[in-house]
Amino acid sequence: MQYFLIRIIIRTLERITLPLLQVLAQFFADPRDDWFGLELVRATGLSSGTVHEGLTRLERAGWVQARWEDRTTSAPHRGPRRRLYQLTAVGAVDGRRLLEERTRGLRSIEAAS
Repeated sequence: MQYFLIRIIIRTLERITLPLLQVLAQFFADPRDDWFGLELVRATGLSSGTVHEGLTRLERAGWVQARWEDRTTSAPHRGPRRRLYQLTAVGAVDGRRLLEERTRGLRSIEAAS
């Protein structure tokens, strides 16, 4: 049964890449309400284009929702409004399942060494 759930998740996201998993993992590693792209770039060490491509795919799959920053309630900063990303309930459940599935082999390798 779990195999079929993972297959459905993969179809939803088109393809699962390491950078996509890194972006997704950051939402779980530091759970907060909102992330903006530059924060994810800094946290993952990936390029801006790679992070934003992953965010676009996660948003299309319904795993994250995006909104524009509200300048009236946010801390002041210089520059244009930022696009904020938040993990959805579906993304939290399916994302955790996908990360567990994809990192299971890594954990067994670490335990063996």
